[in-house]
Amino acid sequence: SPAWSPDSRQLFYSGTGFQLHRQTLGDLAAVEDIGTGYQITLTPDGGTMMTTRSETGNDFDLFYKSVSDDGDWVKLFDAPATQLAPRVSPDGRHVVYGSDETGTNEVYLREFPSGGGLWQVSVDGGFWPRWSDDGERIFFVDEDTIYEVDFDPGPPMRLGRPLEVVDREPLGWSLMFGWPPGFDVSADGERFLVCQPVAQDETAEGIIVVESWLAEVEGR
Repeated sequence: SPAWSPDSRQLFYSGTGFQLHRQTLGDLAAVEDIGTGYQITLTPDGGTMMTTRSETGNDFDLFYKSVSDDGDWVKLFDAPATQLAPRVSPDGRHVVYGSDETGTNEVYLREFPSGGGLWQVSVDGGFWPRWSDDGERIFFVDEDTIYEVDFDPGPPMRLGRPLEVVDREPLGWSLMFGWPPGFDVSADGERFLVCQPVAQDETAEGIIVVESWLAEVEGR
């Protein structure tokens, strides 16, 4: 679950043993350990990072801290469920995330950094929320369908109904705990990056090396 810094010069990601790392691009030796957690995201100004951590070894909650110091992680709110896949809004005032507090994975919205308020974004299931770059839409996936929800921070704050945007080709499998495969949204909010099956041969093995791969996608 990697995340870019706003200037695209650093990459944040979680690795083995829930260890969080910061990688400076162009310098393979510049990899820093920055704490523990699972999944990581940054605020739009790049000053704060948020991740999912567990204090008990069971449920996971959302925590945040400054990128520039070694201070303690701050829990966003207390909940008896598992919170995952957070994403902070472009204006830094809200956070969307996935939670199983009803027994079904759904997407929720809260204020940031207070953790106040609670609004359900999805209706009949959802995960992997993403924001459009202008902050006016929230995207999420349920099974093989990507949905969008109109968002107006107000006041008063308003959430629209989830609308189907696109159906992707079924992969034939899900992630751990039944989570659907993730996706991402381009900066202009008009394109999606998804995993799609390209062959029906489920027994294929080995490593494929593609040279000059960029030429294959230029102009598409």
